[in-house]
Amino acid sequence: MSGEENALESVLKEIKEIEIRELERQKESLRDRERMHSLREKLFELQIDTSRKASFAMGCVELSQKEEEMGNCIGLDIGGTLAKLVFFDSHSENNQKFGRISQFVRASEYYGKSGQRIENLSFKFEEGTFHFILFLSTRMTNAIELIVANQLHKSVTRVTASGGGAIKYTPEFKKIANIEVVAEGELECMVRGLVFLLRHYDNELYTLRDVDTRSSAPPERIAVRSTFPSMFPFIVVNIGSGVSILNVESESRFERVSGTALGGGTYLGLCRLLTKCQSFEEALKLAESGDSHKIDLLVGDIYGGRCDALDLEAATVAACFGKMIAPEHHHDPTDPVRPQDYALALLKMISFNIGQIANLIAKQLQAKHIIFAGNFLRHNSIAQRTLAYATRFWSLNQTEAYFLSHEGFCGALGALLYSNPLSSVPPQLFSRKRTQSLC
Repeated sequence: MSGEENALESVLKEIKEIEIRELERQKESLRDRERMHSLREKLFELQIDTSRKASFAMGCVELSQKEEEMGNCIGLDIGGTLAKLVFFDSHSENNQKFGRISQFVRASEYYGKSGQRIENLSFKFEEGTFHFILFLSTRMTNAIELIVANQLHKSVTRVTASGGGAIKYTPEFKKIANIEVVAEGELECMVRGLVFLLRHYDNELYTLRDVDTRSSAPPERIAVRSTFPSMFPFIVVNIGSGVSILNVESESRFERVSGTALGGGTYLGLCRLLTKCQSFEEALKLAESGDSHKIDLLVGDIYGGRCDALDLEAATVAACFGKMIAPEHHHDPTDPVRPQDYALALLKMISFNIGQIANLIAKQLQAKHIIFAGNFLRHNSIAQRTLAYATRFWSLNQTEAYFLSHEGFCGALGALLYSNPLSSVPPQLFSRKRTQSLC
């Protein structure tokens, strides 16, 4: 190699070394900027979090004292099937106006014919306790009359509510109790309540271990600590009479990206057609002793066993209710199909369909987590197992299904937070994109 070639090689080598050092400096600078951004976000969150905790209980007390108004400590979510109520009971000695309502709420776990306070969901927060109550939406008029009969309306002139019933029952509230209903967005309230619970209730989020879809026993819960801001973005699948699927990008921004009309209302409606059950609780009780293999056509029924070509186990469902096409070829005359079998097959069909749609949306949006919520999941371990199994199946074990301890109450809690201006993110910070969706 000539001297000129050696000199050229030396220059190129030095340039390369300088470029490498410069690249490393850029990477280090980028890491510093990212770390600084993360620390500033954390500082902001800690400041906001501390401010919220200190102000929430005082906010309820100060507002009620100033205006003699207790409605700011009550939130309602009136859905198509169930109505949910959250009450913040202040323990402050300075506030005497909580007395009558507080005594009524704590005196019993049951109110009227359908009202129930879920004792194990109550939790303390600063100088007070959150209580969670639900009842049938069809009993709303009776609930208002119960409020008046116990003179609870005297310290309530307005209450914040979400859900379709917030509009439907406004005239009833005004006529019977002279209470003004302030209707807030259903999804806005749900997200606000959900984020509040994830921040302030340590055992809110959980997943399931060792999911067995053939078992009717409650699966083992594994508590999951929610962390911010790494929690975002996440998918929320709110299962009520129908289903809404939200992409939550931050505490102040979310988008309804999809949904399906096949939800809890579909399940109960079809159950009432196929069985003699009259309520959701009856349907779940039937499903616990059902055998969906009598109803569903399995891979093993088609292939005689496992399908290696498609990597599908013999027990995988190939067609929901597929055996009903020609039941005489599949059923043992000595072991006929029972109402319990219909109830279970329906429940698995609805749940698996919801799980598949949710996973497709999460994959499309590259969301980190899928949270399933809504009163459809209350005391519904079969649906939870099915959703957990579907999530792992469709994500190839890359994604977990998460559930909420206060399922179904996020909307009512969010409505309560809206009524107290000292408590949460100001309403104007919530932005929702308008999108076309399935439902």
